[in-house]
Amino acid sequence: MHRGSLSIALGDRKRISVYAQTRYVWEMESLEKTIVVNAPVAQVYWQWTRVEEFPLFMKSIREVQRIDEQRFLLKSEREGHSVESVAEITLTIPEQRFAWRTVAGAESSGVICVKPISDEATEVTLKMKYVPDADRNRPAALSIRLEANLAGFKEYMENAKSPPQGSRLCSDDVSGVQRQGE
Repeated sequence: MHRGSLSIALGDRKRISVYAQTRYVWEMESLEKTIVVNAPVAQVYWQWTRVEEFPLFMKSIREVQRIDEQRFLLKSEREGHSVESVAEITLTIPEQRFAWRTVAGAESSGVICVKPISDEATEVTLKMKYVPDADRNRPAALSIRLEANLAGFKEYMENAKSPPQGSRLCSDDVSGVQRQGE
């Protein structure tokens, strides 16, 4: 007798798949990395909201295309494989937090937290949750990639003569995104 498969999504993104009589459970892993950037908090936050510029300081990101005010397509390369994901912005608190989650592609979510240390220095904490996969999202490889991305961001921000020009994404620019106090 053949039995079908069943996949159930639970609360905090735990996924249970049942095929025949075997049960598989995938839980999201978490990573957190912090770095200090010698730049004002407003400038640091503003740069993180400019998702189209991620390839300037994240070596694994090849291209970012804005789909609409909330969603963007990320094209990246991980361990020699091309990967595409669609992410949506889920939270913006100006000069404090910027969060996203994937809606297509590898399952993940993240938040950038910025905190002023002084007028010219900002602590940046990147927190990510993701479902590991045997090929491209191994914890050690992702940890190294996140450290490299933060180091690239630090170098980019500290070597910039002035903030990049262009449209600025702030909390009022994104309809349907949760903002502080809502």
